[in-house]
Amino acid sequence: MSSGPGADGGGAQDLTSATVCSDGRRDGDETDVDCGGSCSPCGAGAACLHAVDCASRLCANNLCAAAPDIAVSDLAPPDIAVADLASPDLAAPDLAAHDLAARDGSTHVADLALATPDLPASVAVRPLLFGGYGPTENGDTWDWDGTSWRLRTLTGPPPRTNAAMTWDSRRARAILFGGSNPTAGTLGDTWEWDDTSWSQKVTASGPPGGMWPALAFDSARGKTILYGGDNPPKTDTWEWDGTKWTQVFVSGPSQRGGASMAFDANRGKMVLFGGTDGSNNFGDTWEWDGATWTGVPR
Repeated sequence: MSSGPGADGGGAQDLTSATVCSDGRRDGDETDVDCGGSCSPCGAGAACLHAVDCASRLCANNLCAAAPDIAVSDLAPPDIAVADLASPDLAAPDLAAHDLAARDGSTHVADLALATPDLPASVAVRPLLFGGYGPTENGDTWDWDGTSWRLRTLTGPPPRTNAAMTWDSRRARAILFGGSNPTAGTLGDTWEWDDTSWSQKVTASGPPGGMWPALAFDSARGKTILYGGDNPPKTDTWEWDGTKWTQVFVSGPSQRGGASMAFDANRGKMVLFGGTDGSNNFGDTWEWDGATWTGVPR
């Protein structure tokens, strides 16, 4: 086992030869013997340069770390709590209702979009996590069984942070939109996860790219609702029906990103709270009935 990049049990790395992922030696762009680089990710304790070199997606001090055990208490609740909606001093709440605020292990990972299926316990669909940052933007997909994380795939949407993701319970799909990474800047692409793989949904028109948009599924109308976003702050409202985006409203809450939004199925209303435009932090509450936004008096 390597003690770090540049040394391995198979002898000195041959940087001049082609990468061969099954020859029992470290060559080409491998970070350890037959793993890392363009080969399969390495296990815990193997040498690494980046998070993608590790099966756990955690590279600390140039060694792959084991995926940390994460307590249920580390997960943000699947729906916005009453306290989150009522708190007048909540300047910039967690991104949408489906989010992991942070995960602390060998490497700090933050801003991870998490879609939580609102389905009966008998339906075996698990909370889904994609991407995040730490120390670079990640593009991995994980699910959670209530005890441990399981890596599902390393392919799909480009790596990113500050994205929004929610669960379409009618079509059994996770919907991912937006975010950012250093290469592409602000992203405006749409992806769906069917519990097996990701597929990009290319449309003729759609919301402008943005970070921290509010995204939630309206189960009464069968539409995913997107509001606002940042870089720059936005104030438009869009619906996704699984095929196309439709802009349904151009006014309502002031322009902002980082708001929290969830669907109140008992009253058939989408509820939005808080956010920021970069200069002002908001503590207002708005409701969307499928046609118009209405401010809720404090």
